Amino acid sequence: MSAPYPWLEPAWQRLRSAWQQQRLGHALLLSGRAGFGKRAFAQAFTALLLCETDGQQARACGACRGCTLLAAGNHPDFLHIAPLEAGKALLVDQIRELGDYFALRPHYRATKIAVIEAADTMNRSAANALLKLLEEPPAGAVIMLVADRPSSLLPTVRSRSRSS
Repeated sequence: MSAPYPWLEPAWQRLRSAWQQQRLGHALLLSGRAGFGKRAFAQAFTALLLCETDGQQARACGACRGCTLLAAGNHPDFLHIAPLEAGKALLVDQIRELGDYFALRPHYRATKIAVIEAADTMNRSAANALLKLLEEPPAGAVIMLVADRPSSLLPTVRSRSRSS
């Protein structure tokens, strides 16, 4: 098994295959009910993308420079965005931070990753700021949107994201 949980294995294999074939896309929407394992999936897939081994493995090695930096919370090619307080909405300034983050080139590999937790809590202003980035994604950008209620996202944000 490669995915964090057995029920996530089909989605894991689809995304891993797309990544190996360089067809991953720039925005992934990880959705499902609360407690389904979306956050663990996003963490494990981020680790796989930042792992510096040959890329053919099923999971991140956990020992290379990329894995070590990510585990320490210091990987320069990874940004995690979440509401500042539990139960609160994502703020437009947090989403705008993505523009500055993606303006810089990746440090170690060709990919920079951002995981947006509780993406379904964005208000319209934050969603519009994200939409600008999704419409003109920087090279090597991978944005993972984690949402319990994807129907709460703007339809244009959903349409520009690959659902898994």
